[in-house]
Amino acid sequence: MQRKGIVLLITIALLAILTPLILISLGQIKSTTIHSQNNKIALSSSLFLENIINLLQQKAKLIQSNKDLDSFITSMNFYYSGTDIFFELKVLPVLDKININNLYFNQKKDPYISNFILNLTEKYKLNDGNYLLSLLLDTIDEDTDERATLSEIKLQKPQFRNGLIVNTMHLKKIMQAYYNQTLDPSIFNIPWEKYIYFGEKDTRNIIDCNIVSDETLELLGIQLTHNSRCKISKNSKNQAIATELKISPFSKNQAYLVDVQVKYVNDKTEEVYHFIYDVNKQHIEHLQRVWL
Repeated sequence: MQRKGIVLLITIALLAILTPLILISLGQIKSTTIHSQNNKIALSSSLFLENIINLLQQKAKLIQSNKDLDSFITSMNFYYSGTDIFFELKVLPVLDKININNLYFNQKKDPYISNFILNLTEKYKLNDGNYLLSLLLDTIDEDTDERATLSEIKLQKPQFRNGLIVNTMHLKKIMQAYYNQTLDPSIFNIPWEKYIYFGEKDTRNIIDCNIVSDETLELLGIQLTHNSRCKISKNSKNQAIATELKISPFSKNQAYLVDVQVKYVNDKTEEVYHFIYDVNKQHIEHLQRVWL
């Protein structure tokens, strides 16, 4: 199939599923600047990725309600597979999960997320939940003071990154460090993707009460005694947790995050990108290229 034919097929697929896009030559490379809070991420990428980002922005502008949000997430999940090309876009909500980096919030341990982690380690029968908690805290903070013996990984591995848990690969290194010291294989049984995401530090994004699971709320210490999870803050025993962690429904007035994964493959290129996208503020956090 000739290059023009490939471009035509991509354009037709996107027109049919989403919204009009103009994909010029897929081989052409240009520089795109993306604003992420106070930083500018210089990204050298294909026009394909740039058009996906533009599409996210166009569709996000239409979101006014929970129903619009559901439609956005549903419509933005698609793939196309042809003879010489494959691409896939996945958009998943993250605000049914806990931002693991807020375990250390405003220079101190967050009591509610700490309790969440300890409840999680108890659920999956870890031998030493407190040691795992220390490993996580010592990774997220920026100093090299140990909370427990050998809990500061950077002291043993100077190239290890402190100050933030960046992604799943980074978390796996922490899990391995826990296993190396405890020989407890239960650490590998925790399905972290069900419970956490890797957001910015010291930023309270809501936990969406319409989509968060009962299990996650119970691990946070929320007592579920009513039909509507969006009324949990009316229970005095839950009020402090719900207020502090911003457990609330979708609103146009506050940040609302989704997890975006983009994969593009042709006969010469294989590119995978991952980032967190705020559909209200229309900006990107933690843009990463995944090297396969």
